Amino acid sequence: MKEFGRYVLFLESLVVRRETFITYYRLVMEECVQIGVKSISLFVLVSTFMGAVTTVQTAFNLVTPLVPRFVISQVVREMTVLELAPTIMAIIFAGKIGSSRRGSRSRSPPHPQKCAPRSGLHRSKWWRHFPARGGKVPAPGFRPP
Repeated sequence: MKEFGRYVLFLESLVVRRETFITYYRLVMEECVQIGVKSISLFVLVSTFMGAVTTVQTAFNLVTPLVPRFVISQVVREMTVLELAPTIMAIIFAGKIGSSRRGSRSRSPPHPQKCAPRSGLHRSKWWRHFPARGGKVPAPGFRPP
């Protein structure tokens, strides 16, 4: 029951002590630029090669004097716009965003407790109250009051 009460207090702190609206707006705009604008070069590159390969394959399969050349371009246009582009771009977009999100997490600053010595004391909550430099490290058997 005590843990549930702590959980409710945590949820209350999420609602009561929020960031300002401008902070959320700035973060959303930064993510929009990261997701949208910085992905355009990747999409242009993939679309160019996808169109080139589709054109070559369609032209190779429609080699006959009965089919005019402009039909090849129309077939490629319909195939790319209706079928390939949404599917392929969604897969590439998901991969790019997933990898960039994972990469941004690894660049976050290290947790302060990771700097503690390996004596087993780095997992306790009271360790962070000791100064990072210049403070004495307590003996392994020391118990806080």
